[in-house]
Amino acid sequence: MVINVWAVSDNGTILHYSSPADYNIAPERLVESLSKELVETVNSGACVDNYLQDQLLVFMAMASSPSAMKIHKLTLHSEAVINLINQSELARVEVDGSIIRVYPNN
Repeated sequence: MVINVWAVSDNGTILHYSSPADYNIAPERLVESLSKELVETVNSGACVDNYLQDQLLVFMAMASSPSAMKIHKLTLHSEAVINLINQSELARVEVDGSIIRVYPNN
């Protein structure tokens, strides 16, 4: 069983969090935890959830023009991808608070 929570903004942005059921935790507590994380992300004004940002960075680095995305908080996965992109010189990635900017080197 997987528990999913999501929100759809007025402009069509969909934010989603999910977790496999943990039979040591009451489902209500898991839903409460996921919902709290979702509400924090929505309130931050982020355009992507914490688990999508690292995946988008690679595509942003390969784009033909600069791009940016607003995030709730930088994840360890995103930090690793940013370091890899910067070291490979595929693009230059800058993080300024909750904004990630990517400048492709093409």
